Amino acid sequence: MATAHVGHNSVVGDEVKMANGALLAGHVEVGNGVFMSGNAVAHQFSRIGELVMVGGVARVPHDVPPFMSVVYEQIYGINVVGMRRVGFTREERDEIKRCYRILFRSGLIFPAAIAQVVETVQTAPGRRLAEFLQAPSRRGYMHGPRRTRRLEAPIDQEVS
Repeated sequence: MATAHVGHNSVVGDEVKMANGALLAGHVEVGNGVFMSGNAVAHQFSRIGELVMVGGVARVPHDVPPFMSVVYEQIYGINVVGMRRVGFTREERDEIKRCYRILFRSGLIFPAAIAQVVETVQTAPGRRLAEFLQAPSRRGYMHGPRRTRRLEAPIDQEVS
């Protein structure tokens, strides 16, 4: 696509789609089936796992585990559409969803969450996710959605 850029020493997997203005800095690793939307950028030495969906104008300063969706500068869920398109079973999608909840919603510190994911996965995609998480990370991992008082308050309750 126009003005897309892959920096020096980057490794890009198969079936990767990069829209206009998508930029990868040097030494970035991009897994198979990743979709980089328009004007999305990845920081030097970051890793983007298999089947990740990076939204438009998103910034990827850290590693993104496989099968996740990135919105702006956070992991915002799993890439259900991408997993369906490549033929993941319901069981495989459900396991990735459970892993997402452990990693980003359980409140566990990240190393403990990784250990729990490694212990519980049973499907091939789950094992690939666990392998990615166990590999060394130079940049650390992106975080999930931040919870604030405003988001946790009931709709009819005023937030001070």
